[in-house]
Amino acid sequence: MPHIEEDTKDDNQPELLVQTEKLYFALSHNLTKEAKSIIWDFLRLAKVYYPESNHKKSWNQMLKNLQAVIDDFENNLSEQSVLQLLGLHRNAQELDERDEKLK
Repeated sequence: MPHIEEDTKDDNQPELLVQTEKLYFALSHNLTKEAKSIIWDFLRLAKVYYPESNHKKSWNQMLKNLQAVIDDFENNLSEQSVLQLLGLHRNAQELDERDEKLK
C-alpha cells in the first residue's frame, strides 16, 4: 500500500494522468497484451478516482511510477515490468477503497 501523505493544493496534477496516457499510446507497441490490459485498467481507475481523491500525492507517485514502467518495456524489461504493473494496479485499487471509506 502506498504511503499516505496529506495533500496540498499543489498536489492536484491532472496533467500527470494526461502525460501517462499519452506515453501509453506512444509506446503501446512495446507492451505485452497483459501489460496493456493492466495499464488500461489502471488508467481507467485513475480517471474515475483521481479528480475526487483525497490522496493525490499517492496517485501522482503511482502515475510517475507507471510512466517509468512503461519506459522499461521500451528497454525490453517486460517480465519485471509486468510484476511492477501488477503492484501498481493493486495499490491503485487499495487507494480507491481507502477513499471510498472516507466518504
